[in-house]
Amino acid sequence: MNREAGFTLIEVIVTLVLVGIMAAVAGMAIVQGVQGYVFARENATTTQKAQLAMARMSRELIELANVTSADAIQIVYVRDSVTHTIAFASGTVKLDNYVLVNDVSSLSLSYRDSNENLCAGTDADLSTIQIDLVLSRPDTDSGTIGFTTTIHPRYI
Repeated sequence: MNREAGFTLIEVIVTLVLVGIMAAVAGMAIVQGVQGYVFARENATTTQKAQLAMARMSRELIELANVTSADAIQIVYVRDSVTHTIAFASGTVKLDNYVLVNDVSSLSLSYRDSNENLCAGTDADLSTIQIDLVLSRPDTDSGTIGFTTTIHPRYI
């Protein structure tokens, strides 16, 4: 008897098809993992930018002595006998002429009195200032991320 060892053509084709399916599934898993990593990295960068801007605005506003003018996107105040401005314009938030953060979708400043009622920022009974900052994700079309903080000025 003459037995020849080896694989038939059908066995080779079935093996190649199975290996191809396994490679496609593994490739999709790798792509999903990389997309998750990129999303997390961009989110961390955006969050860090917002935290730095919010910390600087908080530090400035906690020490203010007098509010000259205030509205929903700008506040002009006196701190250490110098007039300063925090304002939102053209996708950036600026402190005086220095950019605190860019890629901003919106900035909203709201002012409350000691009874927690909304008031004008220049009221003598100003107790808290709430900052709502919304940043857009610059590298993707994933939308926006919102940040909020409340400040209780010391010297008012």
